[in-house]
Amino acid sequence: MARTDNGTKETAPDGQARKAVWGALVGTALEWYNFFLSGTAAALAVGFVARPLGGVVFGRMGAITWLGADKLAKPAARRSPRPDRSPRTRLVGCSAPPFGP
Repeated sequence: MARTDNGTKETAPDGQARKAVWGALVGTALEWYNFFLSGTAAALAVGFVARPLGGVVFGRMGAITWLGADKLAKPAARRSPRPDRSPRTRLVGCSAPPFGP
């Protein structure tokens, strides 16, 4: 702000300051709305493009497992014990920071 002759700062009139605050508020709201719309559209566009591509890749894998390999692999995987999972899970639980008072 400009200085007046008596050395005090000149302040903006109340109406002008209020107008500036409302302008900033509306501009920020529109900017965030645009950001939200862009992010949503990007997520939908990626899904729209990636879904058929994933169908081709994983569909082929499903066709291979449907031919008989799956009948042998799934039961063997269910029967095999995984003792290495328990210590890892315990380590993850112990490494978490304490929450609360």
